[in-house]
Amino acid sequence: MPRITAGVYYEDSPSGLEFLGKAFSFKTRLKTPSPDGQIMQSELAYEDDLIFVSQALSR
Repeated sequence: MPRITAGVYYEDSPSGLEFLGKAFSFKTRLKTPSPDGQIMQSELAYEDDLIFVSQALSR
């Protein structure tokens, strides 16, 4: 069955991960921190579904 996996970007990615966990019961499967304490990429799971969360790039 085809699957779509969503990705979201936050200016403050650690806060975004915390919000998604509390609001929607996502569990963190992977978290790759950057040297400045942000999250460069992560995978959150809910049952068999995944969402990717990353740091928004500055322009």
